[in-house]
Amino acid sequence: RALFAQCTQLEPGQHLAALEGIGEQLWERTPRCFRDAYWAMRDRLRRPFTIQFVTDDPFVPWELMRPVDGERYADVLLLEHPVARWIASHEGELRGTLPAGRVVTVAPRYRPPDELPEAQVEAARLADRYRAVRIPGTRTAVTRLLHEGLPADDATGGAAGGAAGEAVAVLHFAGHGESEPARADASRIRLEDGALSVVEVGNQRVRLGALHRTLVVFNACEVGSTGGVLGGIGGWAEAFSRRKFGGFLAPLWPVYDTDAATVVDEVLEAVLDRRESVATALWQVRAKYGAESPTFFAYLYFGDVMARVAAPVSP
Repeated sequence: RALFAQCTQLEPGQHLAALEGIGEQLWERTPRCFRDAYWAMRDRLRRPFTIQFVTDDPFVPWELMRPVDGERYADVLLLEHPVARWIASHEGELRGTLPAGRVVTVAPRYRPPDELPEAQVEAARLADRYRAVRIPGTRTAVTRLLHEGLPADDATGGAAGGAAGEAVAVLHFAGHGESEPARADASRIRLEDGALSVVEVGNQRVRLGALHRTLVVFNACEVGSTGGVLGGIGGWAEAFSRRKFGGFLAPLWPVYDTDAATVVDEVLEAVLDRRESVATALWQVRAKYGAESPTFFAYLYFGDVMARVAAPVSP
């Protein structure tokens, strides 16, 4: 938590040196077997290779480590390689293929002074580009989607363009997120009429993941973090993994609105239009914009590092 607190205070344009220092501290705490294997593979392959972390460690952002060996060093790992992580207890649920289907977006319309105009713009762009189905940001509409899948037209009082039973390729949320340092299972996203918590998404009623292996993208501050709970690992990533979703992408710390929108726009364009893997798309965005803002380092992807969509999304 102290590490993430440092990241929230980094100034755009002045953040790289601090992230490199944080990365070297993480590298020193990395198991020796990983460090040796990393340099051996780097020397052998002479090119970027993918790295899949499978771990039940809930706290350490290994993706931010910076390899150093005497006088030689590399960039922060997530700048050097497409990387992804997964929770060890759900290892058997890793899937290399993400579903074709519809994009669904949820952008709650908050009351003053909590409005997020950038979130509305982000959702509107998805609707324009992919004919994304806009689900109202209410507890009733969102829980129904998670429990039953995509509703028929206007069944939730405003959803448009969807038909009951259609596959959901991507579920996108843009809004406020909150986490509690001592309780990962108490993390929540804020909706128009209340909040939705991790424990509600982790229960057996949630069937959207099992139905379609949907990729979930949360553009909400801090919801990418995990933590210890009941002797294991908790948080949104664990809940979505347990309910058989195909992947989860979210930031670890508070992010800048404009930069966060760029992450979603460019990652989804690469994944849905060019059929890049999610990890590769995120890697390309970091390489392109990483020097501009710490926001581009905040996003973690939980899923198969090679996962890509099976076919173009529904028009």
